[in-house]
Amino acid sequence: MSDTTVNPVPGTDPQQSRVFSFGIVALVVVAAIVIGMAGLSFITAVFTPAFFALTLAVTARPVRNWLERHHVPRIFATIIVLLGLYAILSSIVLAMGISVVELGRVVPEYAGRLQELWGGILTTAQSLGVDTSDLNALLNQIDWGSVLGLAQSLLSSLSSGGSQVVVVVIALAFMVFDMSNVTGRIETLDRFQPHLADSLRDFAHRIRKYWIVNTVFGLIVAVIDVVALWFIGVPLAMVWGLFAFVTNYIPNIGFVIGVIPPALIALLDSGWVSALWVVIAYSVINFTIQSLIQPKFTGDAVGLNVTVTFLSLMFWTTVAGALGAILAVPLTLFCLALFVRSDPKTMWLMAFFRARDDEHVVEPKPEGMRQIRELFQTGGEDKDRDTSAPSGGNGKNRHRRQMLSRLQRRRRNRGDHEHADAHQEPQPVQESQPVQESQRVQEAPSPDADTTGESHTDTDTDTGAER
Repeated sequence: MSDTTVNPVPGTDPQQSRVFSFGIVALVVVAAIVIGMAGLSFITAVFTPAFFALTLAVTARPVRNWLERHHVPRIFATIIVLLGLYAILSSIVLAMGISVVELGRVVPEYAGRLQELWGGILTTAQSLGVDTSDLNALLNQIDWGSVLGLAQSLLSSLSSGGSQVVVVVIALAFMVFDMSNVTGRIETLDRFQPHLADSLRDFAHRIRKYWIVNTVFGLIVAVIDVVALWFIGVPLAMVWGLFAFVTNYIPNIGFVIGVIPPALIALLDSGWVSALWVVIAYSVINFTIQSLIQPKFTGDAVGLNVTVTFLSLMFWTTVAGALGAILAVPLTLFCLALFVRSDPKTMWLMAFFRARDDEHVVEPKPEGMRQIRELFQTGGEDKDRDTSAPSGGNGKNRHRRQMLSRLQRRRRNRGDHEHADAHQEPQPVQESQPVQESQRVQEAPSPDADTTGESHTDTDTDTGAER
């Protein structure tokens, strides 16, 4: 059989063509991101709280499974999980409301002190020879009595988020009840889109670990911050502890956002020394717990590097506002699960998202086919599976056994008694056909022999097709 060589089109460089096509794809991807960003900005009032409810339902699913394993009926287990989530969310919202009210009551008392502090800064600048005319003009434009508007704006922001709270409450109820039937859907998806099924399982695992890790260690940090603020003598220590707990979910800059208000209040109440102690205490507490202790227990919870996390924070805050800042990491993980991890052809993109250079990007493989290959290589003996257990309701196991049976039958038909790879490429049929045709011409068989040869050729063709 002669080899055929495909000549490139004259005047074109294949390498340049590949670079050109990759550039076109990159432009299309960027355009799609911009269009998607514009579309999400219109539906963010519904999409963001609904996605938040989805992540909570996914996180709480193991609790419902644990209750069912301990003989709690499914409906009661679902109701218990739903009520528990409602209790947690209600506690956080109630605490935030009380904190905002207390903040609005105390902050106006520091308006005069803030004006005195600003005047001291101007005096110091003048003593250093700095022209303060622009600063004086800015000072005259500030209405120090409008500091009360800070509390009013916070209260209005809290009330404007009421519609999102309603969406979270309703969507969470539907999703928690719907999670009871998710196993069968994942098994169906595993048959038709195994890579996507594995990617969604990985997303569920990562998002569950993300919420649990940030909640537990954020609560620990908040409690220690409250104790430190109380020891320093900063007013509203409980309010700032709750604020530190909420900002803990904001990646990268959450610590900076959480330390500014208590440091400013300490500055207005007691002076520079107290403000400096607040900054030092927050820095030591956050560095010790989140940088030294937390990785010892959890490792890397999400697998994203710092740059990607920061860019995702900027992106989702622009699209979805304050709730987008809290959900920046979960939303990024969800997009990676849908568009990157779900296709082996795009898994190379994880090299730009992963947290560590030594982390190996593994191509996702369907669990069923992986177990089939293991069974095929061991001669079909599944030593780890209890064959006496009933297989009713487990369609994935039956599908694996059927695939294994077909693979073994094809192996016997080929007469290959060695343990070959299940994904070995079949030999092309076209190579054997010219040999058979030449044998017919040389031997000049009888009509009966021709019939036999034709049937033999058909048999070989069928065998090759079966391979």
